[in-house]
Amino acid sequence: MIYDFLSPRQPYIMPNAPTILVIDADPIARQIISDTIRHEGYNVEEWDSMLSYEDLDELECSMVIVDIELEKSIRSTLVSDMRHHSVTMYMPIIVCTGLSSDSDVITVLNEGADDYITKPFSPATLTARVKSIMRRHYKYHAIG
Repeated sequence: MIYDFLSPRQPYIMPNAPTILVIDADPIARQIISDTIRHEGYNVEEWDSMLSYEDLDELECSMVIVDIELEKSIRSTLVSDMRHHSVTMYMPIIVCTGLSSDSDVITVLNEGADDYITKPFSPATLTARVKSIMRRHYKYHAIG
């Protein structure tokens, strides 16, 4: 087939692809998110928890997709703490979680998340939001 690279079974290979960190305690959700992102040509690093903010010091990624339900002890300040950490301060953060109340969405966005996606989600929606944020974020930083 001439257009085999467009097949839904074959991921797009992006040269110099950015790496996206996916943090989710649920292995099935983490795999779905990671596979969706990989299919679009991004590199993916997967964590099942946020062990400590020191873990971020060695991080070389372009975006974080995190489930704020992963650890109740840090849920209320996770995004805010990431915004105050030198490595993730300006990095795009998408919260992808089962929490769907207006107060949860408003709180997380006010803490500094760039987007909020509730589970269950459409892979096409996740892909579109990742691409949109990456496009805006890196276009802005290339200018500034």
